[in-house]
Amino acid sequence: MKKALAAVLSAILALLCACGASAPAEDAAPAMAETTPAPSLTPAPTAQPAPDLARAYAKYPPETLVMTVDGSPVDWETYFGALSQRANFFWLYYGLSDYTAQLDEDGETVGDWIREQAEIDLRSMVMFRPWADELGLSLTGEDYAAVEREIQDYADDWYGGDTAAMFEDLGASGAFTRSQGLYARLGDAVFAHFFGPEGEKLSDEEAVAVAADRGYVYAKRILFLTVGQDGRQLTEAEKEEKRAEAEAALAELRSGPAGTLAERFDAMMRARSEDQGLEVYPDGYYFTAGELDAMYDAVLALETGELSGLVECDYGFQLIYRPEMDAGHIFETDEETGQPYTLRRWAAGILFNAIAEERYEAAAVEYSPGFEQLDIAALFA
Repeated sequence: MKKALAAVLSAILALLCACGASAPAEDAAPAMAETTPAPSLTPAPTAQPAPDLARAYAKYPPETLVMTVDGSPVDWETYFGALSQRANFFWLYYGLSDYTAQLDEDGETVGDWIREQAEIDLRSMVMFRPWADELGLSLTGEDYAAVEREIQDYADDWYGGDTAAMFEDLGASGAFTRSQGLYARLGDAVFAHFFGPEGEKLSDEEAVAVAADRGYVYAKRILFLTVGQDGRQLTEAEKEEKRAEAEAALAELRSGPAGTLAERFDAMMRARSEDQGLEVYPDGYYFTAGELDAMYDAVLALETGELSGLVECDYGFQLIYRPEMDAGHIFETDEETGQPYTLRRWAAGILFNAIAEERYEAAAVEYSPGFEQLDIAALFA
């Protein structure tokens, strides 16, 4: 399984902005898709030989200037790190090391795709160096130490602490892997310059507007499940008991003072809701059309501060309350690390993502002679 160390633009920007909705049981979307998606191929019946990375790398001195991104140099060691990751990807997932194989009717080859992706990867990484320089930002000793810790932690978790085996498996040198981590740190510094480390430079109104402009709604719910822990639907008699329980709860909420509805709803939600998502999203859910359809439709019918009637879904009965959005709410949680992100942090990431895309598109890439159309098949021959 190749994780953060093997990623480039999407990983750098994912550190700054995770854009998936916070709705339960939904997969988070990536921050930014790769400019050119990986082709759909059927793995070769018999895997072709693995690319000889060491032999290909040795064809140029490590310090050879290959390209610049907005004037920042990319040497052979760094450039080959990007190439080797992509070549390794093709061999690991498709069993392919024939870089002359055509991918489409236009004649694009595996080698063309690898070269193009390497440029995308490097452009999206290296662009942070001149950008940081313009803003007077630089890496600290702690940044370098943190990257070393992250690399070692990854090696400990997946390779028994063997960093050499990890680099070989990822198809990248230690130097290139460190560069990826350091460029991500520069991206963090640029992000913090504009928005603060946690987006705190973004006002409440600005953060809420980002979510609202993208069609997000916000709601809390009290859920009475009609599905058992084993996924089995309850019997009709059991479902009617759940319905009666939900209707009684609704009547109780409606019978109290309107001015205390929010507080009473929260208290009942904590005490009686069977929604396991509350453990991760205690503030409720932010979601868009296509997510939690029954809940979404009910929320659209509510004014802010209003309580729904009984809302039935495939797995239970819901009582839904629509509060005001709050920039300090937990908007989403990283599925792997469990790290929560507030609405403010998410919104800042969305805005920074747009700035970074503009910077990426405007970045000037210039190659040294012989490298712009580097023959990948010949390189690995």
